[in-house]
Amino acid sequence: MTGPIVFRGGRAAPTPHRPRLRLGDHLDTATLPAVPPARDWLTGAGGFPMDGNDQWGDCVWAEAAHRIQSTAWFGRHATVVPTEEQVLAAYTAVTGFDPAAGPPGRNPTDQGTNMQDAQSYLLKTGLGGRKSLAYAEVDIRSMDEVCAAIDLLGAVALGINFPKSAMDQFNAGQPWDVVADDGGIQGGHAVELAGYDKTARTFQVVTWGRVQAMTWAFFRQYAEEAWVAVLPEWLDQAGQSPVGLDLHGLGEAFAQLTGRPNPFPGPAPTPSPAPVPVPPPDWSVEEFLTFLRREWDALDQWLHGHGLLADAQEASIENSLSAPAIGDTLLVRMDPRTNNGADVAPALITRVWSRTHDSSWTVNVKVLADTPDNEWKTSISLYPTRETADLLRPDGFHVGWWPQRCTS
Repeated sequence: MTGPIVFRGGRAAPTPHRPRLRLGDHLDTATLPAVPPARDWLTGAGGFPMDGNDQWGDCVWAEAAHRIQSTAWFGRHATVVPTEEQVLAAYTAVTGFDPAAGPPGRNPTDQGTNMQDAQSYLLKTGLGGRKSLAYAEVDIRSMDEVCAAIDLLGAVALGINFPKSAMDQFNAGQPWDVVADDGGIQGGHAVELAGYDKTARTFQVVTWGRVQAMTWAFFRQYAEEAWVAVLPEWLDQAGQSPVGLDLHGLGEAFAQLTGRPNPFPGPAPTPSPAPVPVPPPDWSVEEFLTFLRREWDALDQWLHGHGLLADAQEASIENSLSAPAIGDTLLVRMDPRTNNGADVAPALITRVWSRTHDSSWTVNVKVLADTPDNEWKTSISLYPTRETADLLRPDGFHVGWWPQRCTS
């Protein structure tokens, strides 16, 4: 900067009737960490260019370029400085500005930019190849929301009604503050707001290529609108939302308003808790065996129905239960009252019927009971061992098994 700046009005009047998202609707006050008493997202980000704003009313676009520069530095430690040509190209694309239509101060196409139009262009097209992910309006009536927006997202695009006294203060190197006679409003101006000090009650903004102090009193007197954009460079490498800011909810509202997809992923689903072990019921032995038999029958029918048991069944019959034949001897369960006190008796197979679904055989037998009168039993279920028979058929007397064979 070689001399005093001549003000070029570059912020067009806002359009409050247009739909917009509001940042305050998506600040989770329950989880929002305490906003620090001071924040500086400007020092260290490098020198800020003039971007032609000493000649043209392109302050809205210079502000956007400064915001990209500072958030890229503090978000990813990257040096990103849009050029003056890119700044003026965006101004032209949105408003029709033509630098060849006349000199500074007398160019009929140099009419400034509506800030909401600029936010929309940054979202859809971008500046210097840098697009925002979403944007929302900040409530300028709430200093807490303004400071939270700076703290969480790095910067706020601030639109002010610019008094003549502020131009004089800037050229004199003084902070912007309220004075008794401000000389009248010269026009609308846009600046990047990226620092605050709650104790000193001051803000830090970038305008005309340098950092400028502003009192809270000046802000309250002259601020007219403020916007915040979510820039990808600001988010961490995993794209995570700052704590206390519901970016997914903001994105959902953004999607409903614009018809564009939500740019922010939803929160990871909470894993289901492990099932609480259920203690086994206090069953009697008979009830437990009945339960096992019922469950076995259901499983066996399902396996057979899906063709999954055929091979296993054949192997089971071969390995554990030889096919019975007429004349074979087996043991059958008896009522001790009819068998001289014994609960089993030998029997001769007189007829073989078929295998059943639980791999037993159905046979007829002549029982050799320890009584004067032997009896015939039909439809005996024959199992490999007594243990199997007792497990699967714990009741009734139409049950038999092979005698235990000596192996030595």
